[in-house]
Amino acid sequence: MITAQPQATADMQLSGTLAADAQLRTRVLDGDNHTVPVICLVMLGTGTSYMPVHVEWPQPADGYHAAEQLIKTLKRGTTVTVQAPLLGMRLVAANAHQVHASAPHTQPHH
Repeated sequence: MITAQPQATADMQLSGTLAADAQLRTRVLDGDNHTVPVICLVMLGTGTSYMPVHVEWPQPADGYHAAEQLIKTLKRGTTVTVQAPLLGMRLVAANAHQVHASAPHTQPHH
C-alpha cells in the first residue's frame, strides 16, 4: 500500500514499489533555457492498493552524470520512500465515471 504520512514541514512521505526503471529527463527552468536533470519514477502501492504515483526528483544543474549513475540503482521492483513538499503535488482522477455538481452558495446582499 502506498502510505502517506504528513511531516511537520508540510512535506508528504510516500512509500511503494517502482513499477518501472527510473528515467532521466530534463526540465527547462526559465526563458534562458537553463535546465536541470530530473529523475522520474512511477511507484505503485503494495498489497491490495494500486495507485500509481509519478515522482519527479530534480537534481542540481551540474548533476547529469551523478543522476545517470543513480538511475541505474532505481530499477523496477525496488521499494522506495519519497519525501516531497505538499506544494506542487496534484492528484489526477483520470478515469472519473461520474461528477455531481451543486450550485454555488451565495450570500444575501444587505
